[in-house]
Amino acid sequence: MKHAPLWLAVLLSIFLLPSSVTGGMIRTSITTRQIVTARGAIELECKVRNKGDATAHKVRVSLTLGDLVKRYDGLGDNPAGGEIRLTETLTDPGLLPGRYTAVIRADFEEQTGTPHHAFHFFEIPYRTAEMPGPGLPLEMQTRGPDFNRKAFWAREGSVALSIKNNIREEIRLTAQLYLPEGFTSEAPDRVFLLGPEQATLVEIPFRLESEGKPLNPYHLLVGCDHKDAHYSWVLKGTIQVEEHPVWSKAYLVLGGLVMVAVFGVLLFRRPRSPISAN
Repeated sequence: MKHAPLWLAVLLSIFLLPSSVTGGMIRTSITTRQIVTARGAIELECKVRNKGDATAHKVRVSLTLGDLVKRYDGLGDNPAGGEIRLTETLTDPGLLPGRYTAVIRADFEEQTGTPHHAFHFFEIPYRTAEMPGPGLPLEMQTRGPDFNRKAFWAREGSVALSIKNNIREEIRLTAQLYLPEGFTSEAPDRVFLLGPEQATLVEIPFRLESEGKPLNPYHLLVGCDHKDAHYSWVLKGTIQVEEHPVWSKAYLVLGGLVMVAVFGVLLFRRPRSPISAN
């Protein structure tokens, strides 16, 4: 065509020009392998893989196992398709016989400095042949709250743990809340006593930040030392974040209150009929 129409030129420029480059994504995968030796040592191997297409900067890893916490800082960057491997041998961990739940936490940053973290939970059966029994008869449930992002007054919530002790002895329990990105808690740990055949409700408060996604999985790690043995459980739940307009409901309620107030004012200010003298 000698003179292409203007709209055709615009379409050709849109489809033929190179598309803009979007930012990459970091996808963290954590795997572990563990061996308990005959002497009671724990040999751990951890692999932190980056399955995304962007580099994870300033990687740091921490291990939590019972009361033991170990940190591994200065691990450098983990490029796209890369892997960071850690090995650790706990020769004398000082642990009671039991079933432990260990937690690996990986912290890293985007190129812009935005922080991220990822958790990995795994079980370590430690000298279980020396335990007095297979487990404790406890009943546990957890429940997370629902948030409405457009309701500016509802940014605080709590994860609830309902637990019942079905044995005739007092037990001491710990609860640790592990939150996904977009949520923060100033006190995520709890320690409490549960009497014989007693039930209780434990709530751990936290706050919704601007990064909270629609569906957010959380983990609640419950532990107990009883009769020289350790027991642990991992409870999973979901925090829902929705976006529902609240102004329409607020306007309806406010409009109804205003109408009631106006009607009341008119009723009490209604002019009275004059009283005639006999």
